[in-house]
Amino acid sequence: MEQETKKQTAAELRKAECERISAELEQQGYVRENATISILKANLMMLVTSLPVCILLGLLYALVNVVRRETAFSDFSGIVFWLAMLISIPVHEFLHGLGWVSSCKNGWKSIRFGVMWSSLTPYCNCKEPMDVKSYFRGLLMPFAVLGLLPSIIAIAVGNVILLAVGLVNILLAGGDLTIALVIRKYIGRQAMLLDHPSQCGCLAFLKKEASEAE
Repeated sequence: MEQETKKQTAAELRKAECERISAELEQQGYVRENATISILKANLMMLVTSLPVCILLGLLYALVNVVRRETAFSDFSGIVFWLAMLISIPVHEFLHGLGWVSSCKNGWKSIRFGVMWSSLTPYCNCKEPMDVKSYFRGLLMPFAVLGLLPSIIAIAVGNVILLAVGLVNILLAGGDLTIALVIRKYIGRQAMLLDHPSQCGCLAFLKKEASEAE
């Protein structure tokens, strides 16, 4: 019971901080917009965002490495794969934070890690607003580092285990890619993005003059 109370208190604290920062930005002349998606939609949308990328990279691997015939998992390879995937889960969230921390005045003090126990979803949350470019950097870093990079290396060296790790991580980044599609409309605009404390995505704050001109 005490542990549950602490979880609720932490969630309420994140929400309160978000509302405080939102109020400050609105006082500075920003207009608030919601740019979040449900966890269910984030998971379903990976079929649209991540799966085509995986299929393309898988076909490319087959074309480049057809003569190598490295397509079977050994018992040891399976262990390596599952160990790599286990490590990828916390690394994925750490990379979000790494991408955002350079834009935070308070550094790592503004980055929080945890788990949404209701959906067993790990998260990284940044409690400082940032420009669109900085938000995209942190949002897509796990996709690039854990997904694209290993997949490209796997294609070059013909390593099917590395390819599998890369492709699964691309699938796991499906929610991030979906959020990127949601917030792409803010690219090139005077906007600040504040990571949402409990949902997938962020709150967007536009300068009132720019918002009224549209």
